[in-house]
Amino acid sequence: MKNTRQTPLFPNQTRLLHGGDYNPEQWPAEIVAQDADLMDQANVNSVTLGVFSWCALEPSEGVFDFDWLDRMMDSQSEHGRYVGLATPTAAVPAWMGTKYPEILRVNPDGLRNRQGNRVNTSYASKVFQEKAAIIVSKLAERYTGHPALAFWHISNEYGGCCYGPESILAFREWLEHKYESLENLNRCWWTEFWSHRYSAWDQIFPPGAPLGETSIHGLTLDWKRFSSDQIISFLTMERCILKSYGPDIPVTTNLMGTYAGVDGFKISKHLDFVSWDSYPWFHGKPSELDGWIRTAFHHDLNRSMGDGRSFLLMECTPSSSNWYPTMKLKRPGQHTLEGLQAIAHGSDGVQYFQWRQSAGSLEQFHGAVVGHNNRSDARVFCDVKELGAKLNQLDGLVGGWVHTKVAIVFDWEVLWAIQTCLEYRSKTPQYTETILSFYRSLFDISIAVDIVDSTCDLTDYRVVIAPMLFMLRNGIEQRLASFVSNGGCLVTTYLSGWVDDSTKAYLGGIPEPLRSVLGIVPEEWDELYPDETNTILWDRRQFTFTTYSERILNVSATVLATFENDFYAGEPALTVNQYGSGKAYYIASRNEAAFTSTLMQQVMSEHGILPISNASHPVGVSIRTRNTPTETYVFVLNYANTTAEISLDEPNLQDAYTGELATVQITLEAFGSRVFRKPLSYC
Repeated sequence: MKNTRQTPLFPNQTRLLHGGDYNPEQWPAEIVAQDADLMDQANVNSVTLGVFSWCALEPSEGVFDFDWLDRMMDSQSEHGRYVGLATPTAAVPAWMGTKYPEILRVNPDGLRNRQGNRVNTSYASKVFQEKAAIIVSKLAERYTGHPALAFWHISNEYGGCCYGPESILAFREWLEHKYESLENLNRCWWTEFWSHRYSAWDQIFPPGAPLGETSIHGLTLDWKRFSSDQIISFLTMERCILKSYGPDIPVTTNLMGTYAGVDGFKISKHLDFVSWDSYPWFHGKPSELDGWIRTAFHHDLNRSMGDGRSFLLMECTPSSSNWYPTMKLKRPGQHTLEGLQAIAHGSDGVQYFQWRQSAGSLEQFHGAVVGHNNRSDARVFCDVKELGAKLNQLDGLVGGWVHTKVAIVFDWEVLWAIQTCLEYRSKTPQYTETILSFYRSLFDISIAVDIVDSTCDLTDYRVVIAPMLFMLRNGIEQRLASFVSNGGCLVTTYLSGWVDDSTKAYLGGIPEPLRSVLGIVPEEWDELYPDETNTILWDRRQFTFTTYSERILNVSATVLATFENDFYAGEPALTVNQYGSGKAYYIASRNEAAFTSTLMQQVMSEHGILPISNASHPVGVSIRTRNTPTETYVFVLNYANTTAEISLDEPNLQDAYTGELATVQITLEAFGSRVFRKPLSYC
């Protein structure tokens, strides 16, 4: 998935985007008039218009008002700003939800929602599809070709599912298309268990209702797949309309990290570039490194979903999110650091939700560039202005790429399968957290990675890390075998290769050819109590593990580490197997961070994968690079809330803002950042 071409987000992009969501229809004319000047002061060169604007565009059924949007589009063009024009389908007007209640979602308990909130409609509703097609067509017809239009922003944060009659019918049709016959479905779902064999399609209902079917894993997994496909189908409907008016105008939508409701790799295939919304402090504090690493992982995930092309940070908050458990203010330097982190990992811009803080309603206190005080000398406004000025000096990065040789497998369908199949067997699968632990071990030693799924091309990588590959889909076992045979290195773990893509267990254990690649056969797994630990011995070093250990039969692999305690003491805990021209490692327990870091350093060294930089720096400092055809940009980012001293390993780095040569020793304040340039270089 390595991209080595300079590819902007849209054809006429020459600047890194800096701006965000703007809803002028919510404000009186005198405030709208102020905004044009304030945007210039804040170095804003792009805005997203039309998100949640359906009632302003179609105030009553069949009555349209585009005058306000015409003025806005023309004004943005006059000020030289790019516009991402949104379709408004994420929130329907009150007249529509009350007149056509059948468009609203039905909950698992069978109760239909009332009009209100957002993302509250059924993607299977024919009425909603018709109404959405009308407004999207009107927008495309009117604004395709407008000089301000840079790209289409389709809807907003797709998610959720509906249990209403139209969705149930669509689900049955989806199943019939997939399985072709009930005989195939019953065999794949293993419905003979508890005598649940289906004899007619109309006997099938979605899982999850309080009194409904919950025991068939294949049903539950397919409902997750179907719900994701429903979202993708609705997006594709909007995309096709927009493309029929202007095939060269890119389309995107804003994804949400590892949100489980839609398969990011699958939906990204229908986008011209990938966008996502980053709100990193839901699950941590800025003073904790884990939150920064999780955000870096999400940036890399979104870059990878776009086949290595640059992506767009579509939303972040310039201060504090309305939804954070604690509305903590950003510390000095933190805003610029968050923005440059996104750029370093492949974003072609930094966009905010929102430009102006809402005077009322649900997100009234969500952070914004312009606060309720309407001041351009406020700290947040000045932080945004400063970042915008810095981005203006990095415009040469537009379309630049991140060079990688390592991939980590994160797969939405594997996540769904683990959530489905292990619900009764284990309460602590921690699939995403396990992947993040491997990501962190590489982050700490400045190794750039792509994030791939089971369908991605692995050819160009030297190392592929596939933790907890519980479900094997799309012939991944054959492609991993080919990858290793041709000289690649595979690292995988416990709970791999247990079920097929319909969640049916492999009889006889892990299937060929993965068994030959790994040189082992998993026998059974043991789950430790929450307060229980065990140890393994590797190269005379002792490491602790928790949660899982797996008993494996050593068939042909070399044993590197063994368990120290319990009845399986002395049995393999880490193995490596030579297969063709490559090798495969198998980790049989959930180990402490020190183990993962040690193994990753060894694997990287064995395969000639060097750190991005050999600079000497403390924990909490990250060095990232991003390339253009002539230059490499080097980002030095201090995620710690303390001052950091860094010894740079290259004497000829130029400051990207001033052009001055960097000194060998630099000091970064808490949450500080520096960007340098040098002639293109990577290996």
